[in-house]
Amino acid sequence: MQLNFQRLGALIRKETIQILRDRRFIMLFLGLTFVQLFVYSYSASRTVYHLPMAAVDQSLDATSRAFVQAILEAMQEQSLPDGLPSSHGSGGSESRCDQP
Repeated sequence: MQLNFQRLGALIRKETIQILRDRRFIMLFLGLTFVQLFVYSYSASRTVYHLPMAAVDQSLDATSRAFVQAILEAMQEQSLPDGLPSSHGSGGSESRCDQP
């Protein structure tokens, strides 16, 4: 079966005219599009909170200890968004730096 582009163009034009005549369909189409936009924008978040973290310091020198300590301090200084409970010491942000 050979594809006839002239017939396809006529069909697309006819269907577009039919869709544009029906105001209820246009309102439904636009309404559902905006509903999906808002629902997905509020539900999809790429921010991760309360993620446990471990650091393995194999070099045991002052520079690596300072780096790990800086990461832990930065994690503790981060403010949580409104509505999220704080961990109050239970979780992955506990710091313990064992000196040899």
